[in-house]
Amino acid sequence: MASIDPVHIRRALLLFAIVLALAALVTSVSQPTKNTRKDPPPPPSQAEGTPEASGRPAPRSGKVVRVLERPGKPRPVRLAAGQAATLEVTVRRPGIVEVPGLGLSASADPGTPAALSVLVRRPRRLDVLFMPAGSNERRPIGTVVVR
Repeated sequence: MASIDPVHIRRALLLFAIVLALAALVTSVSQPTKNTRKDPPPPPSQAEGTPEASGRPAPRSGKVVRVLERPGKPRPVRLAAGQAATLEVTVRRPGIVEVPGLGLSASADPGTPAALSVLVRRPRRLDVLFMPAGSNERRPIGTVVVR
């Protein structure tokens, strides 16, 4: 019966240890680092509107102003100057809702209206535009009249 030489056993164990060490090294290098420090929040926007940074709807603040996409001429909605509000825009098909006067935009679809937090400090008229998915054409679907 053949026996294994002790030198061969040591070489096999050394090879096994090297493979394990390399696997541990590759695993530690390939994992993303965790950000343990908390990044400071971004500075507040200097614009009158507050754009959404994420795809989530804006938190409801103050008055809720609803704009509905309808055929024909867009209908104006009214808002008091200096009043925080959530502009809730309901559309009939998926796309992007924009308020260019405030630099705001949000996605919307028939089941999920776009929600934009706004705070307009002075009287003005703001167009609400809609760009359907798959199109580059923006069309007005409403107007916000701030008094």
